[in-house]
Amino acid sequence: MIPQKNYKTGLTGVMAISLLLTTGISACKKDSAKSSGSTTDPRYLYVASGACYGGGVALSTGAGTITKFNLDTGAKETIADYTTVGTDLPAGIAEWDSDNLLVAVEIAGARRLEIVNKRGLGRYTIQSNAVALSAVLHGITKLADGGFVVSKTTAVERFNSAGGRSALAPYINAPAGTCATSTTLIANLVELSNGKLVYAHAAATPN
Repeated sequence: MIPQKNYKTGLTGVMAISLLLTTGISACKKDSAKSSGSTTDPRYLYVASGACYGGGVALSTGAGTITKFNLDTGAKETIADYTTVGTDLPAGIAEWDSDNLLVAVEIAGARRLEIVNKRGLGRYTIQSNAVALSAVLHGITKLADGGFVVSKTTAVERFNSAGGRSALAPYINAPAGTCATSTTLIANLVELSNGKLVYAHAAATPN
């Protein structure tokens, strides 16, 4: 399979969204390529309109959906609609495999991590540990070893490739001292090629 790339960002003032751009081969993309007669695989952009940290800037409430855009034709379709189950909002998305996305769902009292099919064929919960997901979720990142990490307020939780919590305590918890002047919020993070994590640490202003 062709390596896939993902890009994620948040927009403030209008709507909080997460973006994921993928290239490669999947059942959905193969079908599209065959129907169009194209010799190249189409590219898709996945947009999660939900919850995001704005650094003190007022944010509008997201649509509570994940939308798939075909970058070659401009066609779009909603593959997940969280408004059907209440006020749940997708807080972050990451590539799970060629057919699915990994989604952090933010809703007080029922936070969870889900696997969402890219063709809109359904979704299911992979993790809903109330202790591990005890604070507001801000982002989710897939790791090279197949596991993933989730940023939540002042901590980062790590999970293995099966969705199990890697430890009984947060992987990173309230980093301060030499790391920061406060432990206000870990907004998002990324894994480097050497396996180390770099995270954005925000405060109310932010910093």
